[in-house]
Amino acid sequence: MKIIFTTIVLLTLSFTSFAQYGSVGSVDARSMSLAKTYNATTSGIYAVGINPANMMFSPANHFEFSTVFPMPSLTMKAGDNFMSFEDFKYFFGGDNGNARILTPADKQRLSDLFSNGGRVFADVSINEFSAMYKAKPNIGAFAFSMADYFAVSFTVPKSLIELGLNGNQTNQVYSFNDAATKSWWLRMYSLSYARDLPEIDQKIFDQIAVGASIKMVNGFFYAGMDHMNTDLSTGSQNQIGGNADMVGYAAFSPSFGSVYGFDSSNTKSNMGFFPKPAGTGLGFDLGVAASMDKVWRFSLSITDIGSIKWDTYTAKYSATGNFSITDLTDKNQLDTIKNKMIGKGDYTNGFSTSLPTALRAGASYYLDHVVPGSMLLAFDYNQGFNDYPGNSVTPRFSVGAEWIPFGWINVRTGFSVGGLDGFGWAVGLGLETGLIEFNFATSDMNQVVMGNSAKMYTVAFGSRWKID
Repeated sequence: MKIIFTTIVLLTLSFTSFAQYGSVGSVDARSMSLAKTYNATTSGIYAVGINPANMMFSPANHFEFSTVFPMPSLTMKAGDNFMSFEDFKYFFGGDNGNARILTPADKQRLSDLFSNGGRVFADVSINEFSAMYKAKPNIGAFAFSMADYFAVSFTVPKSLIELGLNGNQTNQVYSFNDAATKSWWLRMYSLSYARDLPEIDQKIFDQIAVGASIKMVNGFFYAGMDHMNTDLSTGSQNQIGGNADMVGYAAFSPSFGSVYGFDSSNTKSNMGFFPKPAGTGLGFDLGVAASMDKVWRFSLSITDIGSIKWDTYTAKYSATGNFSITDLTDKNQLDTIKNKMIGKGDYTNGFSTSLPTALRAGASYYLDHVVPGSMLLAFDYNQGFNDYPGNSVTPRFSVGAEWIPFGWINVRTGFSVGGLDGFGWAVGLGLETGLIEFNFATSDMNQVVMGNSAKMYTVAFGSRWKID
């Protein structure tokens, strides 16, 4: 078990990282409480990053903003998709202070845990400041937002676990192609505009709005694996041969004072609230939304169209060629595995990554006087076009409901399937004071009720000021 844990840590820390957006990424607490069923339910500053056209569904002459006071808008999520906290404690927490000796049944159970992938992740988003003003319909709505997104994700290959558990069994092939990592820290400055389209001659919708956002992106850190095609094969004499083919990229802000392992230079950290970017880019959001019969709203948008050019303090890690070892307990030979899989690094002129581009569509229906108070029902479809942090090429479907029984309290819930995390049950609460709105949420209430059997936890909270 020590060999497995050490190797996992070595692989993880080799791309040293800080701990989104996209089809599955972090959002505001209100949207989180609806299981990210946000496409046809957001308005005001919450429309930024989702569908800027939704800003036109705020009241006329309306101003709202969010800052760190009285409560910052913060979302945090961490966990994995294969092992509960109880499992982790059992396999890696020891046995009354001693190393745990695994039985054959234990080994099989640990191997089975990795059958659906070994992804570990942590995401944090912070909205430092957002503001929106909607003027008269013929003028439109304007918004500005500044937000930071931190994400770290890596996948432990199942073959690595099997090799550590069972040793170099004869005549076996172990593939590590499912190993992956992508992590970054981005700051996005968004400028958005939306307006109605009364010029369209039609009698179906009460209101049709379009919107667009332009985003200036500063990237302070990136570490990602471009591809991994590495395998091990065992022979009849307990020898192990292998082939390594891996390419990964990294970039750090010079303000961090970080030093790559292949560089012996001495640097000093010069961190502040505005570190020097390691990469910059531009992104765009485009959206359209419409209402019908004063109760229906339909929404369609494409967000985060664009890329980031990483061109400051960038490095490339690569590994190619064959290798051979005979004893996994031999530190020198174990280091050979690590070095071959991680590769050798050197400076590079730069590289590019895409933003987490996603297609979003949704519909909502407003019920008034049907239940005590009012209720909002919604359905969403979100489709990512790449696998960068905050995104998933696996479609995500969700439904959400918001009940306002008394006018000052909002009770919200929703269910989401697909994406990276599979099934999620969201729960949240909103409090209206007139001038300030407070929101609290988790998108994984199903994990909370599981206690130590949970695999991940999510929490989101935030506030916004509203002035009419």
